[in-house]
Amino acid sequence: MIQHGKELEEELTEAARRVAGEAPRKAIHLASIVIPLGILHAPLGVTRRVLVLVGVGFLIFDLMRIHHPKLRTYFGVFFGSIIRLHETRGVMGSTYLLISALLVTWLFDVHTAAAALIYLIVGDTFAAMIGKAWGRTKLFGKSLEGFAGGFLVSFAAVAFLVPEIPLEVLLAGALAASVVEILPLPVDDNFRIPLVAGVVIQSLM
Repeated sequence: MIQHGKELEEELTEAARRVAGEAPRKAIHLASIVIPLGILHAPLGVTRRVLVLVGVGFLIFDLMRIHHPKLRTYFGVFFGSIIRLHETRGVMGSTYLLISALLVTWLFDVHTAAAALIYLIVGDTFAAMIGKAWGRTKLFGKSLEGFAGGFLVSFAAVAFLVPEIPLEVLLAGALAASVVEILPLPVDDNFRIPLVAGVVIQSLM
């Protein structure tokens, strides 16, 4: 019994070590849950204006950073540990998220738009953390465990936060979002996941 307890403790410690590097980035990603909550509970016009303002600001900063080496260097010093390699000379995932958030508010009703973004924010976060901690079965460069964890947690989160949508529709949306997340497609997942999930939900409503 003591031996099993020690093995479990060692496994949990090792899992925590594996996710330590990813945790700050995913904590910021998860904090963007305020966007779909704003879509659900704030006046839509206000939410859109905020998304435009913040999104344009992020995009301008990205373009300045990409084209000015000194600014890119300073940015790397402060935020290098939480950005992907391809983001050092390209548009950041957070900018893509803001753009997709604005698009879904125009393309879909508020419940579908919010659900599509929650799939991205919650699903992507937990898929990455579970995959890093316990992923063993490789799938398209990621892990089956991360895929399953992201799918289940995102479905549960959307079912809780957007009960207006039928569960079978939410299940289909969660599956679509998880498949799009794990496939090695060229378009940034912060952009493609909400759009695909939104189309699936809207088509089934």
